[in-house]
Amino acid sequence: TIPMLSRADLKREAEPLFNEEREIDGVKTVFHNVFTSGIAYVKLLFGAKRIPKEYVPYLGLLSNLLGMMDTGEYGYQEFSEEVNTNTGGIFTGVTSAARFGSVSEYEGYVTLQTKCLYGQLESAGRLMALMMGQTDFTDAKRLLELIRESRMQMQLTSAGHSAAIGRAMSYFSEKYVFDNMTGGISQYQFLEDLEEHFEERKQEIGQKLADLTGYLFCKKNLLISITADEEGYQAFVQAAPAFLNGCFGEYRGLAPVRFVPAGSREGFKTPGQVQYVAMCGNFMQAGFSYTGALKVVNTLLGYDYLWNNIRVKGGAYGCMCGFSAGNGNSYFCSYRDPNLAETIRVYEGIADYLENYTADEREMTKAVIGTFSSMDTPLNPSAKGARSLNAYLSGTDFADIQKERDEVLSVSVEEIRKTAALVRAVIGQDHLCVIGSEA
Repeated sequence: TIPMLSRADLKREAEPLFNEEREIDGVKTVFHNVFTSGIAYVKLLFGAKRIPKEYVPYLGLLSNLLGMMDTGEYGYQEFSEEVNTNTGGIFTGVTSAARFGSVSEYEGYVTLQTKCLYGQLESAGRLMALMMGQTDFTDAKRLLELIRESRMQMQLTSAGHSAAIGRAMSYFSEKYVFDNMTGGISQYQFLEDLEEHFEERKQEIGQKLADLTGYLFCKKNLLISITADEEGYQAFVQAAPAFLNGCFGEYRGLAPVRFVPAGSREGFKTPGQVQYVAMCGNFMQAGFSYTGALKVVNTLLGYDYLWNNIRVKGGAYGCMCGFSAGNGNSYFCSYRDPNLAETIRVYEGIADYLENYTADEREMTKAVIGTFSSMDTPLNPSAKGARSLNAYLSGTDFADIQKERDEVLSVSVEEIRKTAALVRAVIGQDHLCVIGSEA
């Protein structure tokens, strides 16, 4: 007797994207025109593929060091105080974006981002420029401390699901080879090696980091993202020289670095008593196309088949799956899982579950509503800008997003069943990574 929404009650139109291409002093800028209550959200993205291959593992380390070592006239503690006084923080990272509709195309970026009031933009730019051009990598004692901290922060036993998925994806995806080298298991192994051989390599490490900033931080290698209203954008234009002062490097015009994905099944042993079991594959490589029905399949597996078999019966803390609309990458993963062989058998049974799926209209509507809850999560201004930027970087346009939404809204039992062949192809590729005690 409890009333339930019908499909007709659900909002048909997808949330808009806020992407307007502009240019500031010759630098391509993506403006996300959103009301932000006087706060500017600025992100600098430096392309990270046109560097020598041997520098790629240093990208992750560099992002952890910026702002954490002596910078310009500031000691690292003074610099941190200056950042906190003038901004809501400056955050660095390494990310990548796959090209929508392509199995292999992607771009990698080193990012610096901040949030501040419009009147503080010039101060924020000055501090970010110092990070880019005047970080001191010669303090060997501090450098070793940060290498150790960076490795210890990569807790494979607490975020093992992400590490296992990323590693398994790297067996067939060049994008994930890059991700793994800059922030996954390969990055962990790289930091471990640096720490072990630090004394004989400390000068080389400092020099490579300094060289890397020269490869990255140049205007021709930069994309700017700014989330604000028009007033905030104009304030950023006035402050832009302060940010661009950090672009001291010379653009080399090198060919993009390429990787050859390799591997299929790996295990990494940990002292814990649980596993993170990831099985991955790519349905586009198997000749299938994305459909919004896969978004509903994600909901059905997460609340029914995987949940009941891995969480309820198997005793794992959690389970998850995903299907990328843009490039076909797919994964199934368990979280803090006491089982291994049993979980793999559950994955192998997903296609049969979908092939034999039955539901009346009420059950299908509930599945659609559950799927919409993840698609229509309320977004604050910063998140609206981030969502729009992600779409811009991948080449996803509003029509792609609307098409998926329409397919979710009209999904049928028959369309769910048709996804069984796609899932069977993904599982059949047998890309498996396990982190845990039974690895």
